[in-house]
Amino acid sequence: MSSARKAILIGLTVCCCAHIEGQTIPKAIQPDPDHLWIGSWESVDGRFTTSDDQLKDLNAPHYIEGGNVRVYRHLWKEGGQFHHAVAVPERNFQAVFQFTLGQEATLNVNGTEYRFTYTEENGDLHATVNVPKKNSKFHDKYHVVGDELVKTFTRGTWEAKRWFRRTSPSPVKSP
Repeated sequence: MSSARKAILIGLTVCCCAHIEGQTIPKAIQPDPDHLWIGSWESVDGRFTTSDDQLKDLNAPHYIEGGNVRVYRHLWKEGGQFHHAVAVPERNFQAVFQFTLGQEATLNVNGTEYRFTYTEENGDLHATVNVPKKNSKFHDKYHVVGDELVKTFTRGTWEAKRWFRRTSPSPVKSP
């Protein structure tokens, strides 16, 4: 991808993500050493293990971010609430999930209801996602290694991964 196109996509993402569904994403997400997954993340080119067709065949809502498209994630905390914003400019997709760890929440995207529960285990963020309309249940795991976030998506025995790099300050100081 040319540097000019990359700059345009990043600019579009900033515009798209600055205000999504009545939510304002903080311009500078503060690092949190208690929740290493908090921050801004950008997908790494070519680092994914599935295709759009595989995700569509599984009836997975994750097809939006499948394949070689740029995905932006922003995770932050305001008061007792966590927020998870996702933007995929190439697919004209954006959404913000507001959640409390351990409590089910609901989000409606393009007429489809998603019921999700986020938990934290051993420092990793986990999300169980139910899509009643599609009779589907998925599990997402967000694992941080240094300044990389690995999202693992599973449905039954099927698994896919996508890698992200941190674009916000790291909560861990370098030695």
